[in-house]
Parts: sequence; C-alpha cells; structure tokens
Amino acid sequence: MTKEKGFFRVLLVEDNASHAELIENKIGDLEEDIVITKTDNRDELISAVKKDEVDLVLCDYYLPGYSGLEALSLVREINPDLPFILVTGYLPEKLAVQAMRDGASDYVMKDNTDRLLPAVVRELRNYSRLKESQKELAHRQKKLQRTYQLAEIGHWEYDVKKDKRYWSETVKSIHRVDADFDPNTEDTFPLIRDDDARARLIDALNDSIQNGTSFETQLVVQTPDGEDRWVRVMWESEMEKGECIRILGSVQDIHQEKLRQEKLGEALKEKNTLLNEIHHRVKNNLAVISGMLHLQAFGESDERLQSKLYDSVSRINSMAAVHEILYKSETFSRLNFNDSIHRLVSNITSVFQSDSELNIHLNIDDNLELNINQAIPLSLTINEVITNTIKHAYDKDESGDLHLSLTNRGDKVQLVIEDFGKGFPENFKPNDNTLGFNLIGALTEQLEGTFSYRGTGKGTKFELSFTQSEKKGSSSALN
Repeated sequence: MTKEKGFFRVLLVEDNASHAELIENKIGDLEEDIVITKTDNRDELISAVKKDEVDLVLCDYYLPGYSGLEALSLVREINPDLPFILVTGYLPEKLAVQAMRDGASDYVMKDNTDRLLPAVVRELRNYSRLKESQKELAHRQKKLQRTYQLAEIGHWEYDVKKDKRYWSETVKSIHRVDADFDPNTEDTFPLIRDDDARARLIDALNDSIQNGTSFETQLVVQTPDGEDRWVRVMWESEMEKGECIRILGSVQDIHQEKLRQEKLGEALKEKNTLLNEIHHRVKNNLAVISGMLHLQAFGESDERLQSKLYDSVSRINSMAAVHEILYKSETFSRLNFNDSIHRLVSNITSVFQSDSELNIHLNIDDNLELNINQAIPLSLTINEVITNTIKHAYDKDESGDLHLSLTNRGDKVQLVIEDFGKGFPENFKPNDNTLGFNLIGALTEQLEGTFSYRGTGKGTKFELSFTQSEKKGSSSALN
C-alpha cells in the first residue's frame, strides 16, 4: 500500500464485503481524489499505520478476532494524530462514549451514511493541514539544528519526574562520546573532573529544581581521551503548578574562543610590559635632560641665559607631566584635564624659585577630555602663559592671584588665564619676536584655534579658543 501523489489514502477495516462496497460507493461520490484500501486483518492494519500509508482509518466495530476499540488502541499507540472513524451497524451508547474517550475522531452508523461523507472530508482535510504543519515544523527544526551545529551548541534535557537525561548529537560530539552514549548510565556530570566545578553544578541544578532558577557558567570538561575542553553551560527550569518538571539546557563548545582569549591576554600582557619599558625610558630620559638643564641654569651667572634654561626645563616638565598622565589613564588616546591640570600647574610653578607667592585658582569643567594631539599643545600653551605670569606679573616678595579657567561648550574649548599684576609694559606688542610668543602662536596654529593676550588695566588676560578634534597623527608641537 504505497501512497499515490495527490491522493488521500483511506484504509477501510471491514469484514463484510457488501458493507465495504456500500461505503466505497458512498465515498466515491466525493470530488476528492481518494484511494481506498480494504482489510480486516489486524497485522495489515498495524503495518499500514507504521509505514505511514494511511491518511484515515474507517473501521467496523465487530471484526474477526478483535474489536474496533482494540483497533483504535493499536492505531493510537503508533500514531496518536491519525484520524479514526468507527463505522458500525450497531454500537451501544456506552461503547460510543468509550471510543471517543480513547481517541476516536468520530463514529457513524451504517444506516446513516449521509453523515459519513462530511466526517470523511473534515478529517482528511484536518489531517492534511496537520501533516503540512508538522512538515514545516520539522523543516524549521532541521534548520535550527543546523544553526546550532554551526555554532557548536547542543541541547539537553533532564526529566525530573522520570529522572531521565537526554543529550543531542551535538552535545555528544562536544564531549567526544559515541553516538550511542547514554547519559543515564553515568553519574551526574560525569565528564567534569574538577571536584569544585562538579559540586557547583550539582548545587545549581538542585537549586533550579527546588526554586525554578536558571543558571549559566563556563567550565572545563574532559573528553574520554583525556583532553580538556572549555564549554559554556546554561539551563532553565520548566515549572508546572509551582513544581519543576523538566530542566532545558544547552552546551556550547567555546574552546577555540578561550584559546583566542588567552592569546589576546598574553599579547596584551606583552604590550603592557613593552609600554612600561617605553614609559620608564622616556620618563628617565626627560628627567635626565631636565636635570642637566636645571644644573646648568643653577650654575649660570648670566640671568638672561639662566631664565631661558629655566623656561626649557618648565617645557620639558610639562611634556613629562602629560606623558605621565597619559600613561596612567585608561586610554592612550585621550586625557582627562580635570584630573591632570593640578599636577600640570604644580610642575610649572615648582621650576621657578620665585619669592612671590602666587595663588592659583582653577575652574575646570568636569570630565573634559582631549585627544592627545590637542592635549600636548594645550599643556605647553598653559606652561608658557603661567611661566610669563610667574616671571613678570608680580614684584619680588609680592603675593598675587592667577585665575585659570578651562571650559567646554559643545565641541568648543575655551582657555582663560588672568592675573592682576603689573600688566604689559607700555608699547608692548604681543607679536614681539620672542620664543614664548612664537611658540604660543605655533601651538595655537596646531590647535587650529585663535588666541589673544592683552592688558586689562588691572593685569593681563590670555584667551584661547579651539574646537575639539579626534584627528590622528603626530602630537609634536613643531608640526
């Protein structure tokens, strides 16, 4: 009994030839394409259902050697969804009720065959839709299973009531066990060799069963051939009336991912070691240069030359301060000026042994961050202006104030440094050919900003404005 494409297949279980002919003729009135096969043999019935050669069973109640209820029970054991209609000449109400309870789709009396046709059409069409849905579901499950295989994710289940475990083929493949491996014949989590990890998973599983909690972890399992493999394990509890009936979980092979992470960790460690070495070399070299210039300035009798040497020391220290702040920051591309400006100003003032007491007032926006290519020229600009203030704004033994404001409005950065000292001398021009002003001009050009340096009648005021930029490249102030 093979299915013919495009036809519905009906198995008529009937031992009375005239009754069978009557039913066949009646069904023949339908417009549906139906192929009817007849039998009264129990084994042929079982064989046809097992081979999926039937779309509908029409069964008499009284059969040689067995009943229609027995036939129904046999069909339901093999295929719970297959339509089954009892067609009989006489059926007590009690047996009719029992048949419906046991899963019969319907029952029709032989003297009322007009009711048979709509029942047949209904059941054939419903079963056809069910088969299509099952086919689509199977197709989707196959695609999902393929996706899991590509991602090396396997699923597993634990039936709490029956104390039964199921592993998918992918789970078995991850654990490198045979396809016929039965997880129910082994202890719980048999391939986890680490006692602490195994105890942790058992405790977590018990907690999920008792309280319905979910769980996720990464751990090492050992394959039968002794190889350690990293896996990610997760599961959720399926609850019914407050009781856990099933644990649904997955296992993912993350061994290669872990190996890549270890290599990245080793590379990062090597990079940090190299950066530490570079930092210390740069720091030491700058300290040596600064120390040599400082000693030379200290022993220099020419005050003008001594002043220029101290200026150079201050510039070197400012660059060293920026380098130190950069090294200690979380990123090597940006600096937080709110954290670093105090140290920067302290380094500048410590270079000059002035008898004047300079009170510095800072107003720095919180979380003002600058790209390193702007941070260095800005720091050197601050160094030049504060140096000028220390050297020229106040007389010896005179105390004074300096206000430094660094604010950020949108992407616009504004630097204002103001003192209340002597101010600029008469006929002073900011574009005089001095190294300090030339350097400020070059730094401002590198920042692509504008600046002004003027007397206020009560001192001097420096203003610098530029736009924040993420431009990459050299941070040299000489560019």
